[in-house]
Amino acid sequence: MVHNRLNSILLWVCIPLCTTVTQTLLKLSAGVLESHPFGMMWLEMAALTPYIWGALFCEIIGFIAWILVLKSHNLSIAFTISSASYILVILAGYGIFHETLSVLQVIGLVFILSGLFLISTSTSAKN
Repeated sequence: MVHNRLNSILLWVCIPLCTTVTQTLLKLSAGVLESHPFGMMWLEMAALTPYIWGALFCEIIGFIAWILVLKSHNLSIAFTISSASYILVILAGYGIFHETLSVLQVIGLVFILSGLFLISTSTSAKN
């Protein structure tokens, strides 16, 4: 029972959160590096950027969580549910970077949420 609960927490919280934090940190890194042309100096600056290191750390944590989830969930269900990160990334872009949301994006978010609900409550999702 505890193992199933841990996997559910990893699937619903840790993986989308790690993905969102990774993408946010990479966006911040792009801002730091945008004024420099790509080359050796750019690579050196990237290697010294704390946002890059934070993104790598979050990616590793997300990878470990993903492997643990795949041990006990069907790939088709787990991958679909991991798309919750799409919602969080769009909301992070809106909230942190003040990106605009179009009506079509909001409608798309509603469709993603609807799909997540349908897939997570289906009888085949209870693996």
